[in-house]
Amino acid sequence: MELSGLLLSRAGLWPAPFANPPVLPTGALRFPTPLPAAPVSAMAKAYDYLFKLLLIGDSGVGKTCLIIRFAEDNFNNTYISTIGTDFKIRTVDIEGKKIKLQVWDTAGQERFKTIATAYYRGAMGIILVYDITDEKSFENIQNWMKSIKENASAGVERLFLGNKCDMEAKRKV
Repeated sequence: MELSGLLLSRAGLWPAPFANPPVLPTGALRFPTPLPAAPVSAMAKAYDYLFKLLLIGDSGVGKTCLIIRFAEDNFNNTYISTIGTDFKIRTVDIEGKKIKLQVWDTAGQERFKTIATAYYRGAMGIILVYDITDEKSFENIQNWMKSIKENASAGVERLFLGNKCDMEAKRKV
């Protein structure tokens, strides 16, 4: 792999489902300040395990709110719709091991489904999110399960998550 591809992969700027990051022409990577040189062994010790997780579900179920709350411990009840995909990274310590969680947020709109399905490959876990105040989002879980079967690795772990539990008065599911 070319150095530019290695830098993009290590920085998390190139999505994991694609085996070969783009090869950039020499000098194409320009950083505002020089990056400190770190030995490869130091980079390899940044975490013990890497898990790629994917959030899927209908538009408006709260996938972006969940990922921002998880990664940044921040909540805002108004967000614009995700275009394509986005991701956040959080490293956690469990029993003395550093676990790097790469959580991908996919757009729920139909027009982005072909883009989002490319991110299913290589996911170790897929979180299917529905809105407890929207019965249609729960019914559509069946369609999302079909998409997982068609696009994800066999045996990928799945988790159903009912979101917006703070809106109990509006619960439909």
